[in-house]
Amino acid sequence: MKVEKCESHKSKVESLFVSAKVIILLFTIWIWLSAGLCNAVELQTSAESHTETRDIYDAINILVDSLQIWAANLNALTNSQHTEKNIDSLSLTEFFPRYAFTEIDSAGVIEISLPPYMDLLTTVLILDQNSPETRWTTPVEWDGEHLMVDNIPIPVSGQILPDSVLIDHIRKNITMLRTLGLPEILHYKCNMEDSLQVIVTVRGREIIDIPFRLTTWMGSLSKLTFGKQLYAGLMNAMVDSSIASLNYYILITYPGINGHHFLEWRERLNKTDDSWRTNEITIMFSPYIRTDNLKNLFAKPKDTGREPMELRINR
Repeated sequence: MKVEKCESHKSKVESLFVSAKVIILLFTIWIWLSAGLCNAVELQTSAESHTETRDIYDAINILVDSLQIWAANLNALTNSQHTEKNIDSLSLTEFFPRYAFTEIDSAGVIEISLPPYMDLLTTVLILDQNSPETRWTTPVEWDGEHLMVDNIPIPVSGQILPDSVLIDHIRKNITMLRTLGLPEILHYKCNMEDSLQVIVTVRGREIIDIPFRLTTWMGSLSKLTFGKQLYAGLMNAMVDSSIASLNYYILITYPGINGHHFLEWRERLNKTDDSWRTNEITIMFSPYIRTDNLKNLFAKPKDTGREPMELRINR
């Protein structure tokens, strides 16, 4: 009995330790981005462009120009790479380079996962190949005490616990974000209100606000993420009886480069009867951010042989 209690206590300590590392990482990234950064490199996928540098502010100006064109003209989002391919017509590895594949059962259910980013951020997708349509889901659940995303506890504050409807909403949103880099035919589709306005704030030498319709913003984000490695998840949540605030993160990167795009997606919801309705979305977009300093800052400490300390997290 004592051994079982020790193992249970050790498991809780390890879970809290991992959760604390994630919170500290995301909080530090946000503070670091708020201070402003220089010496970034352009995010491209070709091997040649990986070695080319461009002035950070010139790159941001070009990005802002593109975003403003896309916001004003939905037709400008047409991407010839978004072909009408069925997921069975090509190997999964073509859609998911550098991902790991785990067959969950013999019925065609597969777990597709990116390697952890800096050993902390994760992206996992579950694919059921036997469903009538391409069916995706993401490991999001309430375990009775914690909101778990990819088996990592996420901070939740507020007066009440998230209900099953809100948890399902979070699961669908994360799944949608994680499939944006795929051809459009393979995107996970959510019911979205096209009339909802999204304010995208781009952080550069100047702070620039660009208004989008929600569907136009999703098309723009899909264009930015196509063919890239995409990490997306939940940073934190606040839930009260009639309102909720959800803060997601999106990290767009690619192997071999020194920079990435980092976005914080802030969603506000109102509850009516038993349903949650999104009434506001704002995006904080920090483009072309260097990652090498973060990798050094959050490198794993050398093993000292000591047991990890329990870190208490205020909720």
